[in-house]
Amino acid sequence: MSNKKLIIGISGFARSGKDTAASIIDSFFTKRGKKVKIFSFAYALKSDMNNFSIEKIGISSFVEDSDLKSKIRPILIAYGAVKRTLSNGRYWLDKIKPEIDSFFEGGGDIAIISDLRFKEFDFDEYDLIRSYENNLVINISRENENGNPVQAAHESEEKNQPFFIKNSDKLLFWKSSQDKNYLNNQIKDIIFTIESKI
Repeated sequence: MSNKKLIIGISGFARSGKDTAASIIDSFFTKRGKKVKIFSFAYALKSDMNNFSIEKIGISSFVEDSDLKSKIRPILIAYGAVKRTLSNGRYWLDKIKPEIDSFFEGGGDIAIISDLRFKEFDFDEYDLIRSYENNLVINISRENENGNPVQAAHESEEKNQPFFIKNSDKLLFWKSSQDKNYLNNQIKDIIFTIESKI
């Protein structure tokens, strides 16, 4: 492994395993002495909305309870979409890019954005990843416990998924599993690709 900085974007439907993949990559390379950090547009959105959500609704935007999450999700989605539209897709990019740059400037090796979703504007989430010299885009699909593909949770996911399938560097398809060995084996090819880029 050399000493190149690498940014990774992971796309896929909600519940497809993006966070799981990011965590596996993080753990693997952290154990090998690399400085890794996971970023997300969702975290930036929740941070932006948290005070409003607590004050006006009485629910933190970071709530973990599934029922409460489902109640505030439409508001978060709507707010995120409006900010994207008003800024031609730049609002959330401009929130997260300085954090990534600061991480790299501070000695970081691998930055992972674990919730890549959009390619609708001229410069969008996909383009942010590609704007860094050393980059990798991964798309994930997952089969649920009943053997059916996980479906889009929102129409925006359905709309953008074909682009990411076509334009990703690596496609990962896995079945639902709590078996970490299975998940680690499924991601071996991606680990090898990352090793070749750093």
